[in-house]
Amino acid sequence: FFRHCQRVRIDGVTFRNAPCWTITLALCRDVKLSHLTIDNNLRTPNCDGIHCCASKDVIISDRVISAGDDCIALTSITDWEEVCENIVVANCILTSRSAAIRIGHEASKVRNVAVSNVIVKDTNRGIAIFARDKGWVENVRIDNALIRTRLFAGGWWGKGEPLVLCARGSGRIAGIAMTNVRAESENSILVVGQE
Repeated sequence: FFRHCQRVRIDGVTFRNAPCWTITLALCRDVKLSHLTIDNNLRTPNCDGIHCCASKDVIISDRVISAGDDCIALTSITDWEEVCENIVVANCILTSRSAAIRIGHEASKVRNVAVSNVIVKDTNRGIAIFARDKGWVENVRIDNALIRTRLFAGGWWGKGEPLVLCARGSGRIAGIAMTNVRAESENSILVVGQE
């Protein structure tokens, strides 16, 4: 758990069987996580691979992640008033029982995210974008993604959707661009707008 840290570098490390969030970055700046493997039990809930909470200028690249919860989550969950921004996710292979990549949660504020060259396989949800309770997500670009999702029995999050965009209450999602995304799934793309 890194909190209020700058110039964080983690390279060439393997993590296995984390009981909860594996790598957490809260209010950090200038982060590079590369050439990592996270191999968690797919039956363990809440064992996120990487959770960036209100952090800025983060590069996550060249990773293989298996997690019972989100492989990569970008939120403001540790400080709802702060913004998680300027994030690059590239060249990753992801397997999850929740979302391979989650952008936003509840009142989180997330902006300027670039996702490219990702493979999502054997996962409950592919890429999911959420905003509610005065939260927002804006300026997200997803390019070159191969996604394969399916429905898993049990109380897992999602129902096999390859892409989810969900804004509820006063939540706002804007400026989302997707190119070269191919998905095979047991469910459809889910787009929810409320109020």
